Amino acid sequence: MKSLTRYKYYFTLMIALVVGMTLPSCSDDGQGPDVVSPQQLINYTVTLRVAGDTQGSRADGFDDNDYTGRGDDGDLEDPVGDFEKLDRVRLIVTNEAGVVEANYVTFSHEITVKLTTGKKKLYIIGNEGSWDDFGSFASGVNWLSAAKGDNIGDVYSAMLNLSADHSVMEGTRLPITGTADVELTEPKTPEDINQSTEVWLHRAAVKFTFRMRNNTSRKYTVTDLSLGGMSTAMYLMPKGITMGGKDGKTITAFDAVPDAATYDIVRTLAVELPAKAADATDGEWILLFDKPLYALEGKLLENNAPKNYPLSITLDGLISSEMNLKEVQLPRGTHVYVNITLNKIEDLDFDWQIDLVPYAGVTLEPDFGLDADD
Repeated sequence: MKSLTRYKYYFTLMIALVVGMTLPSCSDDGQGPDVVSPQQLINYTVTLRVAGDTQGSRADGFDDNDYTGRGDDGDLEDPVGDFEKLDRVRLIVTNEAGVVEANYVTFSHEITVKLTTGKKKLYIIGNEGSWDDFGSFASGVNWLSAAKGDNIGDVYSAMLNLSADHSVMEGTRLPITGTADVELTEPKTPEDINQSTEVWLHRAAVKFTFRMRNNTSRKYTVTDLSLGGMSTAMYLMPKGITMGGKDGKTITAFDAVPDAATYDIVRTLAVELPAKAADATDGEWILLFDKPLYALEGKLLENNAPKNYPLSITLDGLISSEMNLKEVQLPRGTHVYVNITLNKIEDLDFDWQIDLVPYAGVTLEPDFGLDADD
């Protein structure tokens, strides 16, 4: 009997332990598995997009000489060569007062950081390792070393300045930047711990492609080209922008650095323009440069009114023509195609047919373009 009683005791104890584990604790504070602590940090994922949306390899260089293909983003072109692609990326997150909450560097197009809830400002700076001749933030805090708790002030006043010989845009990865205002909400379910956004970036440059065709019966050689009025400074981040274009991702209006100094793009060439074949309607299109030319965004103004960009081309080292790129504003991410047809030369007088082809949905008025001076 004593043995049976012992067995009953152990059996009863086991039942009590099992039941005890299945019943809620008397000290339960209500924080069950489906309740999220309001102090929980958010896993915030920022996905970066840029026209073409292709991450470059680590080697610079152009893939080919075809600059006319449109990409998969509607009216936006794909990148040409690796240094038009997004490589190294810096993401700076601040609160509304400009105090840094994160400063993160990566080679990924998708960045996840842990942040508190509330309104935030995101600043993305791409390809920073390829260019270093630019201004720091207005507050004096260098964005490279801005630590958590630093106040970087007005980021929109930070500028990118060309070097003295204006060579910073030659053969280097282009700066690619963008901003966003976001709000991280208080999590109400476990899934709310993971939040995300997508930020559209812009190449902080203007690209030029020049090509000519010769509709005369003799060949010529293009020996010089000059394009004036190029700005030496631009804002690092898009400032005062209006978005438009086919997909609403194109800058159609923007703020330029006021009273920025200008310079001329000057190139010495030796590009032959063959004579038009006798049985052809037009001559063959010839690219004047094997790679595009790059400049900073800008507006050439005089008394706050648009001013023409002067363009000069010389043939055979002797025959020159002065023309104008008429009243065009050049926001970042614009590709300017300049197509020049040489129809005749009489007494060193050129007859040109020149077209300005819009890129990335930038709307040009019908009278915009290149005209020969009267």
